[in-house]
Amino acid sequence: MKKTIKSAALISLLMLLFVQAACADPSEILQGIFDALTAKDSSYSQTKVLYAEYMPDAKFEEELTDDSIIITISGIEGMDGTRTFVQDGDYLKTTLASGDFYGAMLATEIMHAVGAYYEMDTRLLTGYINGLETNGLENKYFISTPDEKGENIEISIYIARAYDMKELDEIVLNEAALSFAPLTRDYNSMAAASGKIRMIANGTTDFVTILVGEYGELDDLAYQSIINIVKALKPQGWETFETDYPKLADAELPYCTVTLNPDESVVSEINYDDHEGMSFVLLRFGTDPAW
Repeated sequence: MKKTIKSAALISLLMLLFVQAACADPSEILQGIFDALTAKDSSYSQTKVLYAEYMPDAKFEEELTDDSIIITISGIEGMDGTRTFVQDGDYLKTTLASGDFYGAMLATEIMHAVGAYYEMDTRLLTGYINGLETNGLENKYFISTPDEKGENIEISIYIARAYDMKELDEIVLNEAALSFAPLTRDYNSMAAASGKIRMIANGTTDFVTILVGEYGELDDLAYQSIINIVKALKPQGWETFETDYPKLADAELPYCTVTLNPDESVVSEINYDDHEGMSFVLLRFGTDPAW
């Protein structure tokens, strides 16, 4: 009998703790997100340092109220103004003018702060959200809703708990995520991210270097993304690439070389971001005299 009572008491205690965890004080969540946003090592703080380096008059001010995070920017033409992110249930919401690039940038910084607060891998967040959108998957975490006239956009950022990211193993870098124009004879640099896949390309139609990275080990997500990237960029020889390159492997084609897991020095030269825990594929199309 005593054992039954103890077991029932333990179950009741566990249920109480679960309810308490599930019903965290909204003000505590908002405070935690604000602290993560303004931490010295946060993505937002690094952005501020970058602007201060090139624009000494730039000034960023953050304020936390009972239900809002308010960011005011001055000293930067086109970026000046106040953006307010108001807590509404499980979301932080803001309304931005259509085309407000800097407001959208701040919304992304808020999302990264949410990731830091919940101890998510913030390096994956942007690619994850992009991947949900471009792969036609449900996205309840970062929602952009334009008004009827298309003049303003409401952005809603989910803050209630960590994002589960269960779809990461089905998201590829597809045509929708590669909506920029194909390569031309003019030198260009392009970058994209979707799910666990990241891509950086530098070059022209005649010669281009493409670095494709995947968080974790290379698999079919990387291969299918490579096929999609080549189709989108249209480098020299792209028409037969899918036939000539049927699987993920090192390859020497007449118009292209493919190298799995290239030297770290090569990766670092192309990719300036933190790439710990990633695997890479390097593709070189055409002939550059510098090679």
